[in-house]
Amino acid sequence: MDKTLSSSINFAYSAPAMTCPGCQAQTPLTWERYFSSPLGHTCPKCEKHFKFPLTARHFSVLALAGLAAGALPTILVDLATQSLGIGLIAGWFVALLVILPLDRWMDDHYSEGKLLD
Repeated sequence: MDKTLSSSINFAYSAPAMTCPGCQAQTPLTWERYFSSPLGHTCPKCEKHFKFPLTARHFSVLALAGLAAGALPTILVDLATQSLGIGLIAGWFVALLVILPLDRWMDDHYSEGKLLD
């Protein structure tokens, strides 16, 4: 087996981390931090406030993923219960189960933080 191929693949899990645009410190982006500060984060090292802006690409990916994930449950529950309201609630619930982890992952991998101060 080729040793260069096996040594270049890293399957280790790394927790999501947000990078402060002020001091470049990396802080774990936990679910508690994600939900407790929807309007901006505070760096624990330099205490500067920053946020991840919602770009058109970011919004488009989240919207398409939510529509794709929520459409089928909406239709199936509507057909099973003959209630569009219950179908829409089921669709929204499934869409949120997809959108929230995807948004957190995109914040970690693709978003550049912008200072608010």
